[in-house]
Amino acid sequence: MPDDVTITGAEQFQQLAKRCKEMGDEGKGFRKELNAGVQRSTKPVRAEIKANIGRTFPHRGGLSAEMVKTTKLSARSATGTNPGVRIVAKGGHDIYSMDKGELRHPALGTTTRRTLRGKKVPRPRDKWKWVAQRIRDGWFSKPAEQALPAVQAEISRVMDDVAKRIEG
Repeated sequence: MPDDVTITGAEQFQQLAKRCKEMGDEGKGFRKELNAGVQRSTKPVRAEIKANIGRTFPHRGGLSAEMVKTTKLSARSATGTNPGVRIVAKGGHDIYSMDKGELRHPALGTTTRRTLRGKKVPRPRDKWKWVAQRIRDGWFSKPAEQALPAVQAEISRVMDDVAKRIEG
């Protein structure tokens, strides 16, 4: 790497990660430092997104509490053909549709039925009546977009530090 390199974007992130990989065992420490910086810079955003879940989803019925408990947020850095840093949400629900403001759920009373003897038994899932409920959109994307400049600045600073240490 030249002495006057400036780290600003995804391509530079890719170049720096590639340089660390080329260094072999010596570069592992630099890669760990780079990945730790990515995790550190995205931690406040992930916390804000998690807090936003409780403010967005309906409390009645327990969806809000379930989403807070089951939604896992992680930061992933990619250095291949599409370099960059992503915050990924995983959970048991359609997170993409929910971020767009649509919550699909079974209508009350359609998940069970009573037998002739009065016993309550589960109804097959394909027989449930599903409804769409509007919720506040952007619970995931808006905090991420608002924090983007700060996260980019922090990752750029970490990348500059790693680049300086590599150059010696």
